Amino acid sequence: MKKYLVFLLALTLGFSCTKEDPTQGSTSATIEVTKDITTETIWEDVTEDPNAIDYLIKQPELTVTAGLIIKPGVIVAFESSSKIYVKSGGFLQAIGAVAKPIRFTGVLFSEGSWDGILFNTPDLHNELTH
Repeated sequence: MKKYLVFLLALTLGFSCTKEDPTQGSTSATIEVTKDITTETIWEDVTEDPNAIDYLIKQPELTVTAGLIIKPGVIVAFESSSKIYVKSGGFLQAIGAVAKPIRFTGVLFSEGSWDGILFNTPDLHNELTH
């Protein structure tokens, strides 16, 4: 359990903020996430603006108990104190590209405004790249 918490801390520090504020380009195409991930789900880049939020985590804890695959170029924003919790049976695979990275940020665009991503599963599909 301790190794998962250390991994969470590293992810939170590495993904807590970016230099560009993605909320500046928000459009009505943003998808509000209000339900847990219980079936395999793919998040595509749904906004035309590369700085617009694609998915907004509206609940305090988004629990993932199935596969969640995030495609290149997606921006995921978190309401204040929100987090993703990947539990047994679930995985999070976010494989971006150099030209189309995946970004995790808070809507408040300040360090520590969201709680991070917690992995409590050893699934080999878990991956965060670019």
